[in-house]
Amino acid sequence: MSPHPRRQLSRHRLLDDLRVGLADIAEVAGVQRPVVSVWRSRHPDGPNRFPLPCEQRGTRLLFRAGEVADWIDRTGLGNNREFTADVVVRALRGSVAPAELHAITALVRLRAASGGPLAGCDVEALLDLADDADPHDRDSYRELEAAAAVPTRLEHLASLADEVVDSAYSAGAAIDRLLPALAPADDALAPAALDLLARLALTLSPGGPLVVADPDPGAGDVLAAVLSHEEHLDRARAVVPEPAGDHPPGDHPVTARAGPGAGTLARLARRRLLAHGWQVTHSDMASGFATGAIVVTTLSRAGERGERGDAGVLERIDEIAVRLAPGQRAVVLGPARVLIDEAGPEVESIRSDLLRTDKVRAAVLLPAGLVPSRSRERLALWVLGDAHPEVPIGGRWIMVADASVQPLRRGRLPAGLVDDLLTDVLAAMGTSAEVRAHAFRFARFAHTSRILAERAGLLATSRPLQRAIRDDAAAPARVRELSRALADVPAATVDLAVRAGDSVAVRRFTLGELIDRRALRRLPGNRIEGLARPATGASGEVRVIGPAEVTGEGGPRAVDRMELIARHPGSRLTEPGDVVFTSAPRPAAIVDRDGLSLVAYPAQVLRVRDHAVGLVPALIAADIRRAERGTRRRDWALRLVPPEQAAQTAAALARIEEARAAARESLRLLQELTTEVTAGVSAGVVRLVDDESDHPEQE
Repeated sequence: MSPHPRRQLSRHRLLDDLRVGLADIAEVAGVQRPVVSVWRSRHPDGPNRFPLPCEQRGTRLLFRAGEVADWIDRTGLGNNREFTADVVVRALRGSVAPAELHAITALVRLRAASGGPLAGCDVEALLDLADDADPHDRDSYRELEAAAAVPTRLEHLASLADEVVDSAYSAGAAIDRLLPALAPADDALAPAALDLLARLALTLSPGGPLVVADPDPGAGDVLAAVLSHEEHLDRARAVVPEPAGDHPPGDHPVTARAGPGAGTLARLARRRLLAHGWQVTHSDMASGFATGAIVVTTLSRAGERGERGDAGVLERIDEIAVRLAPGQRAVVLGPARVLIDEAGPEVESIRSDLLRTDKVRAAVLLPAGLVPSRSRERLALWVLGDAHPEVPIGGRWIMVADASVQPLRRGRLPAGLVDDLLTDVLAAMGTSAEVRAHAFRFARFAHTSRILAERAGLLATSRPLQRAIRDDAAAPARVRELSRALADVPAATVDLAVRAGDSVAVRRFTLGELIDRRALRRLPGNRIEGLARPATGASGEVRVIGPAEVTGEGGPRAVDRMELIARHPGSRLTEPGDVVFTSAPRPAAIVDRDGLSLVAYPAQVLRVRDHAVGLVPALIAADIRRAERGTRRRDWALRLVPPEQAAQTAAALARIEEARAAARESLRLLQELTTEVTAGVSAGVVRLVDDESDHPEQE
């Protein structure tokens, strides 16, 4: 149902001072970026004229969000009937100063506490509500008091906060959607890492009401990931550090995050958690954590922030270890170079002292790509728990697992890897007898004394466990899962209707000739140093194609659309059918069939300008791949097809490529199935039978 006309008019007035770009309009409207350009060209004047730009930043045109929303409402174009509501968040992230964005998140938290809309409240009423909700100024009062210096502006921000909540359907989701504009992107973990931490925390939780403590919560990503599991919503509680040394809301979040509980980012985290409706309690954490709490934290940037570097990471883990109560457990995510790898003398000395406490029960090396801003960095997990006093010093051990051998797939950890890793870690918390009775997939047995003696890193000194294999039905289930996945892959077949034709001379032109004749256009790649990161499949990502993707030696990578617009507003995206090529380390090319990708320098783009000459993108790419290494780019010879055959040729080559992709996926699954069957049968946990229907234990 459409909003009431007066409500809609109010929305447009709120949007008058907010700005959006063409890419923002396309994303919110649910269309591809070129579609918005078509709207502009088809509606240059008249009663339905597309709004005129009101501002230009570099090469980026900006439009009044209210005018665009009104135009979308009148024309009914796009694929989002809630465009006006959804464009509010997109416009706020690019139009409002950080201090005011913090004030809006404080108002969102206030709305969650009051249970009603804030529009219509005057400044005094808003501050009274803030004082009731945050009497000790731990998360919101200060932000609203600062914004109240201009009373009409605070009232306007309150109306915007209402719109953000209505757009996101909940106060917590509203703050989550504003978070990318407020939290440092270089500190963010990939969704796969957050999901792993959440599931591991829930697995190791002692039971009863869920209590999660994080001594360094940052923007609250880890706490939100754990608490967001629905089965715990009615009784979950977060424990965060007591506020200390807070900075004014205009400070940069990275500067503010100087210590546990300090600064703007800590206040934002508390607002976020409270807006979601979760309980939040504070602790100085100097003497210990809350009773029954599972401790989860990430120190992936602690070494870079602190003066002690990598040694500081281990010192902070030591602080956590000494504060754990009997029976309490902690999950710590940090750099693999500190937690797993061979290290320098200072780091090795501190790590050895930690291992001697016998509280490090498990150490896990994770795949690269879990920190999107640093795609090559490897992270590792340490799980801390009770020592085993009954085990002699010479017999003490740690479970060490290498889960890095299976890379991320489309930004996600394989489901089987996560399930098996959770089982391995939980078993590692048991006694020596329990450990030896478990069938580990990743974990290996490492004597603490050997690690300390060899100083070669945790993985290098581990050895496989010698034990009887216990069948937990995971291996047969994985075999059946792979078999079903193979059956679901489309058959790699191509059925082309062809007939004999008259022989003609093959037409060839050099790349330089075709560019000079304006049949092809060459476009340079974009310089985006340090911006690309492993693709996660999240909304708002733009695919990146660089030399590594073109040659098949890397990827997939992506950039955040809003970050790209902010840092490189003049960046160009591909169109469907563009050929992306590189000449180094060798001539290589691919066809971007979908378009809307960002080509990273030194890769470049060839775009067909004149289809009538018989140019086919897939054929261009194939000829570039055939070019000899070292050949001058302008001298690459490209074949043309008869013009009347160009469209049919392009369609046929596309079908062939789809079949090749299906064949590659089938081969990958077959290779994995081979590994699972041979490993399972040799270990006795998989038995091959002629007819599975006779076995009721199968799912």
